[in-house]
Amino acid sequence: MTARWRILVKFWRALAGHWSKRDPEMVFLETINEPMVEDPYRWFGIQAKLIAAMRADAPKHTIIASGHRWSGLAEMLAPSPTAIRMSFTIFTITIRFPLRIQGATWAGPNLQFYSKVPYPSSPESVAKILDPIADQPAPRLSLVPYGQDRWNAERIDRDISMAAGGAKHHVPVTCNEFGAYRRILSNPEDRARAGLPTCAPCSSGMALAGPCGLCRWLRSAIKPVAMRRLIQRP
Repeated sequence: MTARWRILVKFWRALAGHWSKRDPEMVFLETINEPMVEDPYRWFGIQAKLIAAMRADAPKHTIIASGHRWSGLAEMLAPSPTAIRMSFTIFTITIRFPLRIQGATWAGPNLQFYSKVPYPSSPESVAKILDPIADQPAPRLSLVPYGQDRWNAERIDRDISMAAGGAKHHVPVTCNEFGAYRRILSNPEDRARAGLPTCAPCSSGMALAGPCGLCRWLRSAIKPVAMRRLIQRP
């Protein structure tokens, strides 16, 4: 572990001690929001040390853990028994990046070429927006797979169902990002089908076991105590 990570471990132990005086029903502790560590095993070791430091001084508080690359679903499903045993909640993100990030300016130069990205996606529907950017290989590299992946309600339902794998570790799982940037540049009809003004499961009728964690949170008027009931410890 590098000196930088050791400093973070010390920081979290001190911060956890500070927050341990607050109601654990109202305060959750998250190791890192959307970490970016290419080596998963390195991140598992780092996160385990962070969790141990947090748990040492805040034994009653819920700890939020996540996968090594942007808290992604695939990364969450990677085996990390040490981190999983020591945490209570794993936040995951379902990503339809070209669709949901239209209109943003903070995630690279390719975003300026994301406009009218269709939903549901297919190679045929995406082909219609590729001609204007024929001389831009980088954004095409993201848009072509988006069409090939055929994002639709069934695809999202399948991905969310895979997240239930966390249950075998007796760890509650919540999807923490399932919407889109408000200044989205897609067609209104596609935006309605995808449920992007709020979040897909709640406004587009996607077949999930129930509204996603974020929507349950919002419906409870942002009351952490309600979220605690949603993700009760096993």
